[in-house]
Amino acid sequence: MSLLRFLLWSLIFYLIFRTMKNIYTAITGSESKEERTEKFRKAAKLSRIKGEDIIEAQFEEITTNTTKDKSKDF
Repeated sequence: MSLLRFLLWSLIFYLIFRTMKNIYTAITGSESKEERTEKFRKAAKLSRIKGEDIIEAQFEEITTNTTKDKSKDF
């Protein structure tokens, strides 16, 4: 029972803390748009696939034949 009570109080404290933080950021005003985009700028994607690992493949189109299926002749 004490563990459940501890978890409940922890959840309540977390929610109160997050609410206070959101109110504080709303009151102080948000930063300019340029500063926000600089904070969350995406990192350049680094591909782990090397050019030598790529294999060129050739595909042929599968068509349905109207002739009798020869695999059933055996």
